This record gives sequence, C-alpha cells and structure tokens, in this order.
Amino acid sequence: MAVHPNRSRAAIGAALLVGLAACTTRPYPVDRDVTPPWETAAEAELPAADPPFSPRAHRISLCYGEGINDEQEVREVAAELCADGRLLVEHQNTFWNGCSVLQPVRVTYICDPPPPPPSENQ
Repeated sequence: MAVHPNRSRAAIGAALLVGLAACTTRPYPVDRDVTPPWETAAEAELPAADPPFSPRAHRISLCYGEGINDEQEVREVAAELCADGRLLVEHQNTFWNGCSVLQPVRVTYICDPPPPPPSENQ
C-alpha cells in the first residue's frame, strides 16, 4: 500500500511547525546593541513618572510572539528580569528590532528595581 505524497508532505510540514514552535516559546531579552539609532536618541532620558523613577531605573526589552505568548507571560518574564520592581511599558515595535521571525514583537519596559535591603552594619 503506497502512501499518498501529499499526506507525507503534510505530515513533514506539521512536524516542522511543531519543531519550530518548540525552539523557544518563552519571551526573551533582546540585546541593546540592536536598538535602532532613532530610538537610542529618544531613550537618553527616562520619561516623567509619578512617582519619579529612581537612579537605578533602566530599560528591559523583550521579544515575543503575539500568537505564542500572552500579555501576562511577557509581563512575568519582565518582572523576573526587574527583580519584581516597578515596570512601565515604554513602547513596542515590530521593525528592525533584533527579534526572531517567530517572536517578532519587541516590547521595552522601564524597570525601577526595588531598593536594596538595608545593610546589617547600619
């Protein structure tokens, strides 16, 4: 009994899609070196916020896929990278952002980490 060629192709295609989806499904940080020049200049200073950001505030950029990751999962990864500090979404984009084809959306958060614990010597 011969296998129909279209069934074989469909099975191979489905296996490839499953394999690609399994490569990474978790949002991942993107290197600041791939920041487009027009964003670098705009990000020189932190925006005003209430309450104001501390001097320890910095930016975290993550790549994710809208069809793969939900908003809560992206926020959880950002919270881990920010040591559960205050997070504010600054912007997101899908152009020239250093993200993969399967997770093409880049979101940038401003992270204001919690203050360090007081030292025991004080």
